[in-house]
Amino acid sequence: MQFVQEAWRINGTQAELLTTGEIKVGCVDAKMFRPCVIPDEVSMKIKTA
Repeated sequence: MQFVQEAWRINGTQAELLTTGEIKVGCVDAKMFRPCVIPDEVSMKIKTA
């Protein structure tokens, strides 16, 4: 799952893009410390937040 974020400065009627960022989210099995699929419940909460 990947998020893209932007920070803008609004000055009257002008908007200036200050910066952008990308964040990749993953899940790790707590016992094996190996990558695993993000549980459906967590994925749905992120998507509806």
